[in-house]
Amino acid sequence: MTTVLKVNGDGSGTIDHRMVYTKAALAQLKSFSSLGGSRAAAADPLSEQQAIDMTASIGPGVTYTSSELITTPLGQGRDTIYTFTDVSTLRISTQPAAPGGVGRARRARCRRRRPFDPRRRTPPAKSAR
Repeated sequence: MTTVLKVNGDGSGTIDHRMVYTKAALAQLKSFSSLGGSRAAAADPLSEQQAIDMTASIGPGVTYTSSELITTPLGQGRDTIYTFTDVSTLRISTQPAAPGGVGRARRARCRRRRPFDPRRRTPPAKSAR
């Protein structure tokens, strides 16, 4: 993943985002998404829709400009260009987001867990002397 920000004097600018997946990573992502149900099964990490959907996570005032599918010696991916109106509102992460549907089932399972309650802890076993 590479992300290049080009900022103008007024704080606006462009984001050039390139995400490349190895063939093994693509296969694994697709198998994960198939576990997430019907909505997740349609998720394609290389789709233009995924690039468009990422716009909201980057920040307010960000718009999708264009993208193209790419193939490199490392694998397949997408080059995407976004524009923004104010650099101070951007939420850029060094950790790529999971493609739609991947991770949703796990987050749902985590929410179902009960919070830690120290009153429920069993006392430590006593050793016989």
